[in-house]
Amino acid sequence: MEPKTWKVLAIVFMSLFILESLFLGWAMIDGQKQVDMEFKCGTICENQDASYYIDTAVEEICYCIKDGENVHIQYLG
Repeated sequence: MEPKTWKVLAIVFMSLFILESLFLGWAMIDGQKQVDMEFKCGTICENQDASYYIDTAVEEICYCIKDGENVHIQYLG
């Protein structure tokens, strides 16, 4: 190996480690947010005696569904 090759490899691996750490941090934060939304929506719909569905594609909206109809809709944001 040439003298400069290990330096380049070290920079590449450090960069990959930093990117991996940032991604894992983001994934943990996003996962906790999802769990919190599930808990909030479950609590809201439990009072209605209904099942629930959370739409996170566009907005964080909780739908309480009973017998195929929306009984309650609430924005969780």
